[in-house]
Amino acid sequence: MLRVGEGILSHAFVDLVLATVSVYNKETYAAKHPQNWAEFWGTKAFPGPRALPNMVSGQPALEFALLADGVAPGKLYPVDLPRAFKALTRIRASVPKFWDTGALSAQLLSDKEVMLGARWSGRVQTIIDTGAPLAIEWNQNTIQIEAYGMPKNTRDMKPDQLFVDFTSQASAQAGYSKDLATGLLISTPTTCCRRSCWRSCRAGRNIVRWVFTRISTGGKITATK
Repeated sequence: MLRVGEGILSHAFVDLVLATVSVYNKETYAAKHPQNWAEFWGTKAFPGPRALPNMVSGQPALEFALLADGVAPGKLYPVDLPRAFKALTRIRASVPKFWDTGALSAQLLSDKEVMLGARWSGRVQTIIDTGAPLAIEWNQNTIQIEAYGMPKNTRDMKPDQLFVDFTSQASAQAGYSKDLATGLLISTPTTCCRRSCWRSCRAGRNIVRWVFTRISTGGKITATK
């Protein structure tokens, strides 16, 4: 299992922790909703259009497809691509759109173009808070750790270090968490700076952002990539 401070993450500053979750329309599935990815893939038991992330989103639904196909969480990696794409083919007719941005994923559910979706937890919580009839199923969510790192041969690391220092401050972290419902790791530099601050302090120009994904079942992390 990959932990912050171990392996490649020992050379990174953690930005935030988020999850990709199963989201459902409470009005459509008032009596019962899909509680795992196998049920999400069950179009007969739970009919209705769905939305899944595409490659551009940074996290295509390969792990979800394998879970739906019966692969145990601890056996997901290395990813069996042929099996994952075969599982995605099974559900393709019920997926009118594979989304590429968080904004699009939110719009599809808000406009009721889809009744089910896999999407980032912070995005869905934002529209739930505005009154959208949606709910999150947390079982088998993917936990994603986003982190900053500086290339080894960077000539001038001072601006980047100033940027990371800023993002680790409590005021910056608090501001970020108010705008987006994602988890912050307070013990380390944890939150990214707004674009306006990037411009004003001219920091962060050499920083690389990494994303690490873990599969969670019932709150327990069972696999990592």
